[in-house]
Amino acid sequence: LTTAEDYGSNECQSTRHGLAKFYLADIDYPNKILNSDRKAAIRSFSRGWKSLTRGGDASCKEAINPKAVTDLVKVCDGAGLDYEDCDDLLDTLVWLISQEEGDEENKYYEDYDDDATEQAVFCTEDAYHCGGNVWLSRDPANGCAFPPCPKTASSTLDVDKGEAEIVF
Repeated sequence: LTTAEDYGSNECQSTRHGLAKFYLADIDYPNKILNSDRKAAIRSFSRGWKSLTRGGDASCKEAINPKAVTDLVKVCDGAGLDYEDCDDLLDTLVWLISQEEGDEENKYYEDYDDDATEQAVFCTEDAYHCGGNVWLSRDPANGCAFPPCPKTASSTLDVDKGEAEIVF
């Protein structure tokens, strides 16, 4: 899990994490508090969360519903999680929702070397019937195109001319 120190220069993510931790403390999680006190804490938290995207000096670009945090705390409570475990879940949630707003070094793939990592290609799982008992799958190394049918006496169909059947 990430921590506030891992956020680097992503001010939005760091601020959101701080607000989520403050909300947990404000409702005295995991202890039970009066519903009126919980509602007041939710209103206060929601105002602070929404203010992150308002104004010219807003630290966050994308508005995220504060209900995502308050609902996750309800899930933590229902699951009987302690403060630390719920805080870890909130930290993960904040990290996930902040990925689009961070600097490039905060993106998900920051730990991978682009030159050393090949982009995986996944093709649809349809099959190409060349005739007889010959079926072909798409080739990921060739842009997911079907390879040409083997040239046999019983198979002279051409995929590019639509002379064969494609089965999904």
